[in-house]
Amino acid sequence: MKAKCPKCSQSISVPLEYQGETVKCSACNHAFEIPVPEQVTNISLLITAIISAAAIALVIGFACGALLTRVDREEVKTTMAKLESQLEQRSKQLQNANAKTPRLKSQLRRANAKTSSPKNSQTDYKKLTSRLKHKTNATVSRAPIYKMSQNVRVADVRWRILGARNRGKILRAAESRYSFSDDSKTTMGKFIQIFVEVENLGKKMKTVTNLDLVDDRGRIYASAPDVSDWIPRKQELFLLDNLNPNMPVIFSDIYEVPEDATGLMVKIGDLSLWGQEEALIRLDFN
Repeated sequence: MKAKCPKCSQSISVPLEYQGETVKCSACNHAFEIPVPEQVTNISLLITAIISAAAIALVIGFACGALLTRVDREEVKTTMAKLESQLEQRSKQLQNANAKTPRLKSQLRRANAKTSSPKNSQTDYKKLTSRLKHKTNATVSRAPIYKMSQNVRVADVRWRILGARNRGKILRAAESRYSFSDDSKTTMGKFIQIFVEVENLGKKMKTVTNLDLVDDRGRIYASAPDVSDWIPRKQELFLLDNLNPNMPVIFSDIYEVPEDATGLMVKIGDLSLWGQEEALIRLDFN
C-alpha cells in the first residue's frame, strides 16, 4: 500500500500489515504512523459485533435447551412412574384373581384333558359354562337396583348416572370430536352411551376402570373399542384411572349391544380389590 510522509510529502510503499505502525520516511527520516483505512475499521467492528451476537445466541440456546430437557425429563419420569404404578396394581389384581379360582382352573384342565372323548369334553364344557353363567346371573340378581339420576352409595364410593343415550346403529363422523373425518362407525346391534359421576368417599386413593352393562337376560357387555372420538374431551376413562378422595369425576363410555337387548343396567361396585359389594342402576332413555 502507499503512504505519504506528512513532513516532506514523499510517497513510500509499505506492506499492509504495517497499518497502525510507526515508520520512518526514507527521504527525510521523519517518523510517522501509517493510518488505518476507515472501511477496514468498520468491517472489523461489524465482524466483532456478529461474533458477539452469535456467542450470546449460542449461550441462550444452550440454556433454553437445558431447561426444556429438564422439564421433558421430569414429565417423562412422572408419566412412567404413574404407568408403572397402574401396571403393578393391575398385576396384583390378576394374581389375586388367579389365586381365587384354583378350583375353576382345575375343572378346566380336566375338561381339556378328555381329548380322547370329544363328546364327554363338550359335555363337561357345557356344564362348566352353564354353572358359570348361573353363578353370574345369581350375583347380578342379588344386587340392589336403583333408578337413574339417584346418588347410589356402594361402601365408600358414590355413583350417579347423569344420562344415557341410544345412539342407534351408526356413530356418525360428523358427530365425533373430529367432524372433518369421513370415518363413521357402524354395528349390527346398537350403540349405548352413558355419562357417569363417581366420587371416592374414603380416605385413600382408589382406581376406577370401565363399567359393564347388564341386560334383563343376564348378558354382560364391556365397553366398545375404538369409540373415543365420540366421547367428550376430558371425559375418557383410561385403564385404572386414579380416584382421589372427595374429588368427583365425570366420565362417559359407549357400549355395543345386540338389537334385542332390553332392560339395560349399569353394574357398579365398591372399587375394592375383591369387589365384594355391587349394585345396579337401570338406564332410562326417555
